Amino acid sequence: MGGGAGSVSFERAAEVYDRTRLTDPVALAGALDLLDRVLPSGRVLEIGVGTGAVAVPLAERGRRVIGLDVSKAMLERLRAKEGAGGVAVAIADATRLPVADGAFRGAYCRWVLHLIASWREAVRELCRVVASGGVIVVEPGGYAGGWREVWLRFVEELGPAAEPVGLDARGGYVDLDEAFAAAGATKSEVTETPMQIDSSLERFFDEASARAYSWTWRAGDADLARAARPYGRGRSVGSVPISRNRSHPMRRSPGASTTCAAERYPVPAPGPPGRRAGRSPSCRSPRSTRSG
Repeated sequence: MGGGAGSVSFERAAEVYDRTRLTDPVALAGALDLLDRVLPSGRVLEIGVGTGAVAVPLAERGRRVIGLDVSKAMLERLRAKEGAGGVAVAIADATRLPVADGAFRGAYCRWVLHLIASWREAVRELCRVVASGGVIVVEPGGYAGGWREVWLRFVEELGPAAEPVGLDARGGYVDLDEAFAAAGATKSEVTETPMQIDSSLERFFDEASARAYSWTWRAGDADLARAARPYGRGRSVGSVPISRNRSHPMRRSPGASTTCAAERYPVPAPGPPGRRAGRSPSCRSPRSTRSG
């Protein structure tokens, strides 16, 4: 969705993306409220806009959104949506944005930096195209709670083929903080909001087996089949069984709770030449469990 050599395009996932990355409506509304609150007025940029899961409802709120993506199929899905008329789109590489310095006062991206091999360059590009005093919001994605435990077992079983090609948040978000700091931004606050996930282990395994998630795309067929094999009345990751008992917290309906953590990165006011100003918030999403 982002671009650059070695990055991951979602061309192959356009048809299934929206139904496998569903966002709790309440949590989505919270994310939109956050963007409305922190992004300055005027047009905003989204890199890795995909099918417009955020851009379209944000435009329906009256925002002018410019969405960029490397996938033509994903953008075609966006254009076909009701309300997409408020989103202008183009095919572009997030590491080489075809945008002038300081062209926007606000920008954001969601669930994309882990897909971009040169993700630090994408961060620098975002900081370049957002004017002094502007704001950048980043939702880096990743898995939370019990979903994270299951995904980590998959990564252990599948090896490097399942590891992120870009931002790797398994050890936290220090690298992301440092990348923004290198561009002149520093973290100032964290805001967390809860959400619900209407899903189950059964569905997660089925979607993984069907390669609905990008972290399965580089795995061999035999390796993926072994990693997500049936295990008696339950499922397992490799040889580690995972219960399908309905009392399991990830089997509850409407789903297990997770949180949205929003980080803000203010940039100092204009100073000596070469120094940029603005605020660069980073938001960890309400739907981090389906970011792959």
